[in-house]
Amino acid sequence: MDWLKNRGLDVRRVSEVGLKGVENEEVARYAIKNDMVIPTLDTDFAYIYHELFRGSLGIIVIRVKPRQPST
Repeated sequence: MDWLKNRGLDVRRVSEVGLKGVENEEVARYAIKNDMVIPTLDTDFAYIYHELFRGSLGIIVIRVKPRQPST
């Protein structure tokens, strides 16, 4: 997230905007209302885009392996 912020992007976590623990569809509605794109590791957002908000929501599904950094 810092990498994106350091490049001048307005990036916020769901917890920073009071959406921690809400359904993904509510996060999508917030993003649409605020003209935001959702970068996510959660592939459920691909379904949400294709089935519910196609054409009105920007989603970037990021696939990385391993999903969690090693310690």
